[in-house]
Amino acid sequence: FVGTFMPYHGSEVLADAVRLLGSEENVRFLFVGDGCQRTSTARALEAEVGTDRVAFAGRVAYAELPAYLAASDICVAPYVPVPAGAVFVNSPIKILEYMAAGRATIASDLGQIRRMLGNGAGVLVPPGDADILADAIRRLASDAATRAELGAAARREVQQYSWRRHVERVLEALEGI
Repeated sequence: FVGTFMPYHGSEVLADAVRLLGSEENVRFLFVGDGCQRTSTARALEAEVGTDRVAFAGRVAYAELPAYLAASDICVAPYVPVPAGAVFVNSPIKILEYMAAGRATIASDLGQIRRMLGNGAGVLVPPGDADILADAIRRLASDAATRAELGAAARREVQQYSWRRHVERVLEALEGI
């Protein structure tokens, strides 16, 4: 997990999934980032699951982020819904970073995330459901071939979100004016 430990980023849902997977032999968790829920999440998980299963790196320099992503087999973006009546509009940079790094990604099926990952570039799970999130992590943790396929598909898919591609789309739109 790379991100901000804030309510809508779903760090509490991920913490619940970690608890469900705490005794799995082949699963370890790395949390990178900071925010109002990091300290409480770290204390709870380190006490309940153990420091041999979870690590909290805190905030890292952007230049160091690729090394953290490369150390991860699966990246998770467990966003939760925004308050009732609001539209989920977010620039899920973490998902683009996961995709660019060629990592297998599990994310909440919300808003534009479905467009980014829904065509085989990742695994979508219902937002807020720690049980299904834990199952998705468990499945991918034991399937290196699927992780590799998802990572490769993500690397291909993320190309459409490059600045070059955005500029091309703007210029194409301007040609029609």
